[in-house]
Amino acid sequence: MLGERNYIGLTDHQIEHCLLTWRFLCGRFKRELDPSEAHRHGSRTRYDERRRAVILGADAYPGTGQSANSRMSVRACLAHELAHMRRAARGFRRPLTPPDGFLDEAETSIYASFFQYVPLRDREDLVEDARDRLFDWLAFPKE
Repeated sequence: MLGERNYIGLTDHQIEHCLLTWRFLCGRFKRELDPSEAHRHGSRTRYDERRRAVILGADAYPGTGQSANSRMSVRACLAHELAHMRRAARGFRRPLTPPDGFLDEAETSIYASFFQYVPLRDREDLVEDARDRLFDWLAFPKE
């Protein structure tokens, strides 16, 4: 397991922080960040291809684990989801199930690590997250 991210529903203040971070990452390009599930405990931040929107969840905030995924900041988490969105806009079809889902997540974290407004600490966490997901892919039983 990659670790534990936050699972406690976000406060209004935390949601506002996420919305401001999203606007900062997107710059002049308007992209949808849907905060409707963020108050719910255990909700997940994810890119919804059908809606072409990122759904904000409680796990946008870091958790208690020691893995790169657990400690990724809000900015790194949202950059990862923005990377999914950008890759989809370019026609990249995401595999969602293991083992290829691990490769997609690794590629997405690497892609996000190159974003202009991702600071060094977040860049390192995104690259480490990619490494961990590649290890998961390698460890997955092959048919």
